[in-house]
Amino acid sequence: MAEPSNTLTALDAELILALLGRGINQHDIAALFQVNPGRVAEIATGEKFAGSRPADLNEPSVRQHLVTTAMLAAGRIHRVALMGLGTR
Repeated sequence: MAEPSNTLTALDAELILALLGRGINQHDIAALFQVNPGRVAEIATGEKFAGSRPADLNEPSVRQHLVTTAMLAAGRIHRVALMGLGTR
């Protein structure tokens, strides 16, 4: 059973814009935030979170949010790998 897509926040959208500005591709960003790549494309085009500006990646709270997001994604990948191996 597939897990539902995460809901993105305004801070997520700002972080996505910052990552796009750093040249990270949309597919990798979508995997990081555990969403469909279409959600990232909607943010990139301004269809969703219109008027958002890229987050300042030097801001400590933004950096912490990025690290937390990455850790959650890594945990999910770990669980999926264990399921594939038949262990949980």
